[in-house]
Amino acid sequence: MLQISTKPHNLKHTVLFQRSTLGKDADGKPTYIWTDIYKTRCHVRSTVSNEYLQGNGDNVKIDKTIVIRLHHKHKLYEGDLAIIKDVKYNIKSVVDIQDENEWLEIKLSRVKI
Repeated sequence: MLQISTKPHNLKHTVLFQRSTLGKDADGKPTYIWTDIYKTRCHVRSTVSNEYLQGNGDNVKIDKTIVIRLHHKHKLYEGDLAIIKDVKYNIKSVVDIQDENEWLEIKLSRVKI
């Protein structure tokens, strides 16, 4: 079994995950809204240099890599949103570290406004 370097006492930052779901706006028209799905603590790993993720013909710059401990009844997907210290990030990659769906490494790119 793979031993990871992140221990529970290193989970110092709070992260909120959101997912785009179909809802209604103030006028009752159907629209997509961001709903909270999971809030937990995370360990932010710094990227030493520019890290890029290639896939689907895109070349995406990775701004942060975080490690979380995920409860088994929750699922995270690419396209969900992560909010750390009031900064929004798109989830670009979700990797199960130990193949037990407990510790996840998530690569994030900052949302451009």
